[in-house]
Amino acid sequence: MNNFKLFTLIILGATTLSSCGSGTKPSDETIECDRLTINLDPKFYDEVINNSPRPKTVVLKEDDNTLFAEARKVMVRNDKIFVLDPIDGRTAVSFTMDGKPYAHYGRTGNGPGEYIRPWDMDVDSTGVYILDSNHKKVLKYSHKGDFIKDFDIPFFSFAFALLDGGRFLFNLPEDGTAAPQLCVTDSTVTDLKYHLNYKDGQEGGWSTDNAINKTPWLKTFYKAPADTIFILNRDGEPSGGIILDFNGKDFSEEAKLNFESYSDRDRNNGAIMLLDNPFPLPNGLWVGAVEDKDKRYSIIFDPVKNLCGGRDYGRNSTRPNSVFDMFWLCGSDEDGNPISLLENFALEYCNDIDSLDEKAVEALRNGNRVLVFYNLKHPGE
Repeated sequence: MNNFKLFTLIILGATTLSSCGSGTKPSDETIECDRLTINLDPKFYDEVINNSPRPKTVVLKEDDNTLFAEARKVMVRNDKIFVLDPIDGRTAVSFTMDGKPYAHYGRTGNGPGEYIRPWDMDVDSTGVYILDSNHKKVLKYSHKGDFIKDFDIPFFSFAFALLDGGRFLFNLPEDGTAAPQLCVTDSTVTDLKYHLNYKDGQEGGWSTDNAINKTPWLKTFYKAPADTIFILNRDGEPSGGIILDFNGKDFSEEAKLNFESYSDRDRNNGAIMLLDNPFPLPNGLWVGAVEDKDKRYSIIFDPVKNLCGGRDYGRNSTRPNSVFDMFWLCGSDEDGNPISLLENFALEYCNDIDSLDEKAVEALRNGNRVLVFYNLKHPGE
């Protein structure tokens, strides 16, 4: 992803850092971007799916120690599968690559190694890191689940990422001013540098589960209903971007400043939005999901070539659903394969469920959950 030469985006420096501490103010940043037209026609989508092999599966053999309610984030690191459930189960767990239970990380509470909600997670060779926004801490555990230590953070944050050298990257919340969105800290969580200001008056947006997307080869930042996906370098600095063109079905500027106040009106007027931060693949493809009124679409796009296609899915779909529609896209593995979580109701909604291997289908019938790993191929591959 190094061909960002179609459009130039200028981010003005912040005038206030009241929510962030005393680090370096962000300077004006000029970012070269591609421009992507969000097209929900299925042509390009079908070309990718038809060129891709049957997805691989892993049956999760959950036990009492690794049970979770809903996977908002799945990461494959160090030959383990890590699952984060911040809302219903308030837990973080891991499995081996063949789906066997491996470890559990922390629990709800106020003591050492405990959290109110595990809002975000990242993993590297040194351990498993969990962000507890309520306690304003990052907690570190061994891969086997032993609590090691925690880091106090001087601000609220609902998304973070690990950077080289023990540094952290945090997404800071909106406060109604042109404050920065991203903060880079050192290993002691002392703030160092800021990037990407909010618009003056911005007070809130869509709850974006993967605001900072952490694939092994690329980090990105996106908060709906914004119109730009930012590409971040190894230091957490914006180095490129994708400007989204919704074909005249953008949310209003008022909605972008205060989503809760204007979202219903905009949706009734047919505005389209990305539901989450899309996942970049090493071959130049990206995958994600959009909402268009009462329909949701899986989308696949190539921002460099401005190619995009989508297929609607779910109860309001106009066609039979497919296991390739990636209903519950929640992560990617170390090889770039996007991961989706299937539960037994996929047996009812997916007309091609038998295209998965027999063990996965039987596991779904028995009430197990199955991770699906998609090896999506560009039509040119």
